[in-house]
Amino acid sequence: MAGVTPMIRVRALQPARRRAGFSFGQTDADIAPAEITRDQFDQLLADPQLVTGVANAADEGFVVLTGMSEDQIDELLEALDIVFPDEIVSEPLDVGSEDTGAPAAGGEAAGDLAAGAAGDQSTSAAPASAETSADAAAVTPAAKAPAPKPSGRKPKN
Repeated sequence: MAGVTPMIRVRALQPARRRAGFSFGQTDADIAPAEITRDQFDQLLADPQLVTGVANAADEGFVVLTGMSEDQIDELLEALDIVFPDEIVSEPLDVGSEDTGAPAAGGEAAGDLAAGAAGDQSTSAAPASAETSADAAAVTPAAKAPAPKPSGRKPKN
């Protein structure tokens, strides 16, 4: 079966049978592995009214899986490179492993900038003079706000 896509082939032992979301008759029905989950496949295998096997699309071979042990079935599926969509496990991407040439967030370039900014502050930092403090107080709105004037009205009793 090398070079040909293997299919799951199912045939019912009675005129009509439904199982795992599929309908079967007494003629062979092929299902692409990409169209069935492992759970559905196991349901087909467990049904005594169905003959389930693996065949190639060119009708050159058919292996009946019904009656085989789970280990034998798994070995055959692996040998034929049959993988069900729900068994595909994608590997997480390691985004830090590729060198894109751009500095990584928080990397050396960011560290250099932070160090430079800290260095600038340390070289220009001088004790605040009284004049500087007075200027800061002059621009603070709360420091220059006038006190409220009495309205001259008598409070209501």
